[in-house]
Amino acid sequence: MANCSACLTSHFSFLSRNIRSSETRMKASLLLGSVLCLICLSHARDIKMGIFLPFTGSWPAGPKMASAILIAMDKVNNDAYWLQGHKLTYVVKDSKCEANSSLAILAYYYIVESPKVDVFIGPGCSVGCIPGAYLAAYWNIPMISWGCSASVLSDKTLYPDFVRTAGTYAGLGELLAAFLTQYKWDRIGIMASTQTVQSETGSTAKVTLEKDGKFLVPFFGSFDPGATDANKLKSMVRSMATKARGKACELRVN
Repeated sequence: MANCSACLTSHFSFLSRNIRSSETRMKASLLLGSVLCLICLSHARDIKMGIFLPFTGSWPAGPKMASAILIAMDKVNNDAYWLQGHKLTYVVKDSKCEANSSLAILAYYYIVESPKVDVFIGPGCSVGCIPGAYLAAYWNIPMISWGCSASVLSDKTLYPDFVRTAGTYAGLGELLAAFLTQYKWDRIGIMASTQTVQSETGSTAKVTLEKDGKFLVPFFGSFDPGATDANKLKSMVRSMATKARGKACELRVN
């Protein structure tokens, strides 16, 4: 309990120093105090995370990311300040960056895993988050994604328990326009995956770039990441480079 008291005192002191508005400071103090008191007053227990990583499939980035889990676990569990006696544990499964696999894991974590998970970490691809976040809301379990860029996931009426540490790509067209302006280029080629989010993002960026006639997108190619072989991709890249005069953009968002 002494640690809790010190923790609360530290946070309220920080709020007093950094928030000038008394009304805002009061609201922040009440919210933060409530959260910290719940942690302090509850019995110490394991907080179990159900993690989704794509070890295989169209985007096998899991092996490069897995070490971050251990680093984060060590940092949080070895610092008594954060969890006040609680402890993080985890289970991890291969989501394959696919809807079917992500939903199967979600159901396993909720129905089969014992004890059940307290929070879903991932998936990282929108094809898994869009349907998965519906179930997370129904089960009242938080879902925290480290990817999933689909704009629809920002709708809190549909996904009240979903948050993410990455943003959307809604402004990609404006970003590419600024990039082209900076280098005094007037055209760009785009290659986008046929997966829904990537395809829609690429199409929206193309429309944005060409809407006022200032820029051209003379090449817009689509490819199936699970079926297009290397030779086909090389051919598409060469065609894109020729038509776009060397200014090319491979669109791969999640």
